Amino acid sequence: MKVVKYIAVALLAILGILMAFIVNIHFRQKIEYEYTLEEGLIAHWTLDKIVGGKILDSIGELHGTVVGSVKVAKGVIGNAVYFNGKGYIKFSKKTIETLGKLKKGSISLWFKYIDVLNKQEILPIFYLGISSENKTDNMFIIEIGHAKPGNKKLYVTWVINGKPVLCFDSRVNLESGKWYHLVVVVSYHGNTAYLNGVELTNRHYNFGSPKMRLFLADIPSKELLAIGYGKTAKKKSPHFLYFYGAVDDVRVYSRALTADEVKKLYEEAKG
Repeated sequence: MKVVKYIAVALLAILGILMAFIVNIHFRQKIEYEYTLEEGLIAHWTLDKIVGGKILDSIGELHGTVVGSVKVAKGVIGNAVYFNGKGYIKFSKKTIETLGKLKKGSISLWFKYIDVLNKQEILPIFYLGISSENKTDNMFIIEIGHAKPGNKKLYVTWVINGKPVLCFDSRVNLESGKWYHLVVVVSYHGNTAYLNGVELTNRHYNFGSPKMRLFLADIPSKELLAIGYGKTAKKKSPHFLYFYGAVDDVRVYSRALTADEVKKLYEEAKG
């Protein structure tokens, strides 16, 4: 009986060591995965400066070109690009082709807006879609406002073949002149968004649902990729419009960021 008892104790000890080893490996892998913010990063526009009329991609060659008038001034992380309704950033065909292949991923950016929504229907922040108002609406857009007086909510919208198929908003108005950090995430599980490091669990769906897995690849006509310029469905904004405000540190990932990674991005920028 004593032999059996000793064997049982020894087996339990070995099992405990194995479990501790497995937990330790899993913990290390989890930490490495959650906090490697360079993993899957395919474009990063810091927006710190304009070089020869160009907005440089800090990790590759997906550069942008300034169209019209914009300026660089203090932002959240270093400098930011400020838009006065007279200019925007346009990206190359190569950039459109690269980002346009993404079936899942994340878009992270900082922004603050100037309230001119009494003069125009929306304030476009990030846009991918058609380049002419005369064409059938196909676009992905991040915007403030939605063609209603007093509406200063944040919207993320997919319009395909003339119809809004997925559109959610922040449910509450955002403050003019205040910096916000937004991350839009699309994974195999669906779509979500984070504002200032916190998931928008109370976001309101005007079209579609959280289970839909649409991303940039799902836009049929990808002719123009822009920051600070764009439009949404004709019923809301029939014409292309300019952004008023500032945008900082725009990142595009080919994977879905985790909640911890989003929080880390936000907290690192805030210092």
